[in-house]
Amino acid sequence: MGIDIDLFIDQSIDFDDFCCSICLDVLEEPLELMACDHCFCKGCLYNLVKDRRRRKCPLCRSPIILFRTDPITPERFEESLSDCRTKIIRNPLRMRRKLFNLDVRCPYKDNGCEEIIKVSNFTAHKLQCSRKPLQQEWNPPQTSRFNGPFLPHQTNLIPDISMRNNRNGRVIFYYSYPQ
Repeated sequence: MGIDIDLFIDQSIDFDDFCCSICLDVLEEPLELMACDHCFCKGCLYNLVKDRRRRKCPLCRSPIILFRTDPITPERFEESLSDCRTKIIRNPLRMRRKLFNLDVRCPYKDNGCEEIIKVSNFTAHKLQCSRKPLQQEWNPPQTSRFNGPFLPHQTNLIPDISMRNNRNGRVIFYYSYPQ
């Protein structure tokens, strides 16, 4: 979710103050929790607070309290932050002064993009870059089991696999070999 340190032009900078504690990369769209002064990438914080059980700062465990009770979606994440009792600052001043003016290479440099951009424009460029690879979704097969007859050599090789969720949410696998 963050910016890979290898993309920065000036490698002599100490990035320790600018690293997200969740993804361990340089902060991308930083958000600061005012209760504890810890900063995280916007995407990392979203992944953290969308699960109600994990709404705590991963470093100090202070709670992140949202007033909303409905599920948080990426589209409504900004709105949820404004309704948050735990104050969250977008683009904290200490980050803007030091981090946002640094030069960084495009994340798609391996695809041929030679642009050098400021950190403040990194996310916008990443979304609009002409060298961005096309995203392909993986669609799993619609059938859940093989329904045809087994060939002789398959009877020893292919187990019949089924799974179910038990009451506490764990997935249990059952293996049985065809007769």
